[in-house]
This record gives sequence, structure tokens and C-alpha cells, in this order.
Amino acid sequence: VNVSYYPAGSSLSFLFSAGVGLTGIVNGELRTGWSHRNSLIDELQPGPIGANPSDSLDGIYEVTSDDTFGSENYIAWEKAVMAGADFQDLNGDGVYDPNIDRPDLLGDKTLWTVYNDVTDLAQRSPRLMTSPLNIEIQQTVWGYESTDDVGDIIFFRYRVINKGSDTIEDAILTFTADPDIGDFEDDRIASDINRQMGYTYNFEDDALYGATPPAFGIVLLQGPIVEST
Repeated sequence: VNVSYYPAGSSLSFLFSAGVGLTGIVNGELRTGWSHRNSLIDELQPGPIGANPSDSLDGIYEVTSDDTFGSENYIAWEKAVMAGADFQDLNGDGVYDPNIDRPDLLGDKTLWTVYNDVTDLAQRSPRLMTSPLNIEIQQTVWGYESTDDVGDIIFFRYRVINKGSDTIEDAILTFTADPDIGDFEDDRIASDINRQMGYTYNFEDDALYGATPPAFGIVLLQGPIVEST
């Protein structure tokens, strides 16, 4: 995630950069799979493991609640399914058909992509410089077109697949963020343990947002639903 803006369509930004990272122990060795570009950490690459990062399957696929059977986005979702995305199999034949089945639409707009950490040491330098974990991350992002608070929320779901032959012990998945709410020099950070939330806010009027700057927070809604073994 690079610079993000709020309200939508404005030039006012609240988030400078964000990313995802996985850390774990493989055969007694600490390994990482991180992406946080403003810290010069970019150990991930597009696509499923084994695919060329410039392959036609690698990309961000989009579907909205306004799309219908046979629409451009429904047709494009076929490539997402080939790369690992879910779909609603309405005729139960196990094969995605954009004229019969639905993409995995959550909310009013859903984005799906896949990436992996099987990158070489040159890309992992000069920061963490570990060997890859051999993990693939299938990421779903969705939101709702709403005028109430839920319209200001973006949901992320990660499916992490260990495609290596080794067990990853003590694995930790995290979402990193470098928020800048308007003017970055007057931001404050805090946490709410009961809500499992970290957040950023302004303690005074902001030079760019003025007297009513927004706050930005990240909340963990659900941990792993398949326990690691």
C-alpha cells in the first residue's frame, strides 16, 4: 500500500506507506517475508509461487456489486481463480464460469491478489537478508459503499500457504503502517488493548486537514482460523 487519501477523491493523505510481513523459524533459522518499501524492505513479489512475476495471471482483480454475469470484471476473475481466488460455484460443477458463477464478492467492492516471498538475496539486501520462507499470500480487500462509519473501513483477509517442504515454527503475520495524517510532524500514536487496535491521531489542528483531521487505526478482527501444526 502506498499513499492513501481521505476523503476519497481529495489530495489529502493519511497513510504514507503500509505492508505485510511474515516471520518464522525454519530448521532453527530465522526467516522473513516482508514488504515495507519506505523502509527499503521489499522481499515479496507478485504471483503464486513458481509463476513468473510478470506473468499475465499476476495482478489485482476487482469486482463490484454493480457487476453482473458475463461482465468484464466477472470474465477477468477467471484468471484470479486460476491463480487461487475463491468463487461462488452456483451450479456446483467446480468450474468457474463468468456467465453462471459469481466471484468472491465481499461488500460492495472486492480486490484480490496473490504474492510470494521466493525472492533472491539481491532483492532482500541490504535489510533483513534471510532466506525465503516459501510462503504464498492470497490477499482479499473489500469495503462498503455506505455513508455511516462502515463506509470508512477497509477490510483485509490474508490466506497464508506454506508451499515449502519444511515446517515454519513460531510464525507471526503482521501488518505494518507508516501513517502521516496530513502534516506528519503533528501525529501521535497510541493503542487500545481491549480493541486490539493501534491508531494514529493529531493532537492539534493539522496544517493540511485543518481543525477536523481524521484518525487512522488498524484492528485485528480475527486471528488464524486454521491452527498451524
